[in-house]
Amino acid sequence: MKVFKSIPVFVISTLLLSACAANSVETATQAPAQVETTHELEENVENLSESIESKVKDLETAPTAASTNSLEDLASYLKENNMIQGEPKGVPAEMLGAISGAKYGDVAIYEYEKESDSYKGLIENGYVTLQGMGTKIEPSAVNDKYMLLCDKAENRDEIIKVFMEYK
Repeated sequence: MKVFKSIPVFVISTLLLSACAANSVETATQAPAQVETTHELEENVENLSESIESKVKDLETAPTAASTNSLEDLASYLKENNMIQGEPKGVPAEMLGAISGAKYGDVAIYEYEKESDSYKGLIENGYVTLQGMGTKIEPSAVNDKYMLLCDKAENRDEIIKVFMEYK
């Protein structure tokens, strides 16, 4: 009977030792995996850093787009895209119901208050009326709150295209 009592102790001891040995093997095999993971992380960080630097350079050389919404920004956008040049001449924007306007040679741009009757009339009728004269003026294009007049410009279609891309 002594033999039978020692078999369970032997089996339990063997199981415990094998479990400890298996745990040691797992720990030993995890260390290289962790080293590889750390190395992979470092490579990923380096690749990500290079990618970010590349995107920043792309943004620095990207075509100019306006980031705010004013008549001056629209004019800057058109200048940077070589659609207008020089200094603006003031125009009587109020006579067209606009809140501001500027003229660059054969190109004039106007800014409207979207809630104004003039703007609503422009959108509904497709023209504005020159106050005090009753003359109807049809825009070359309307983009949001801006109106463009450029029918006499040599590169009219190109100006309209760039104007309409303004956001």
